[in-house]
Amino acid sequence: MRNGSLSIVLLAAAASLGLMLSVGKHQPSVVLLLMFTIWVASPFVGLVWVHRRALSRSASGQRAASWLMCLVSAGSVATYAVLAFLVHVAKPAGPFLAVPLLSWLVIGVWSAMLARKAA
Repeated sequence: MRNGSLSIVLLAAAASLGLMLSVGKHQPSVVLLLMFTIWVASPFVGLVWVHRRALSRSASGQRAASWLMCLVSAGSVATYAVLAFLVHVAKPAGPFLAVPLLSWLVIGVWSAMLARKAA
């Protein structure tokens, strides 16, 4: 599942960025679009970091990391897909700001729990 979860993260990152670009296609500011791209992609970079850290952990730690990676990835893509295909709002930036923030919070809590368990 380890390699599969890394593949899921990479696919989810590509899907999330594609959905973000689709929703923001009428955005005239290239700088704002670039900032959103960095922000939306950042949790996936964090998940790759989680994957690398988990390689030195026990089998249960690796499984927990794989689940974390899959759940955060799936939640992100699902939220962005709903926004892109089902819900049409005038200003759709909110979820593209909130989902990465929540993802980072989950990654942070997981990392703190892992550090506490190792101590």
